[in-house]
Amino acid sequence: MSHATKTLSTNRTTDKLLRPSEVAFWLGISRATLYRYEKQSGFPGKIRLSPRCVGWWESDLANWLEARGAA
Repeated sequence: MSHATKTLSTNRTTDKLLRPSEVAFWLGISRATLYRYEKQSGFPGKIRLSPRCVGWWESDLANWLEARGAA
């Protein structure tokens, strides 16, 4: 299992989908907390890759973090 890096891209051409474990690692939270965040308004929507596989765009998470830090 790879770990997400601490730098997030805002360019879609180099953007990548992060799996739940990578998102949780990058945010420093548990996967359960990630799914609680997902239910909050304003948190980026997940992308369904298959019936049992989801991911989030790096750039969407970076934008969410910036907005959250500015609030």
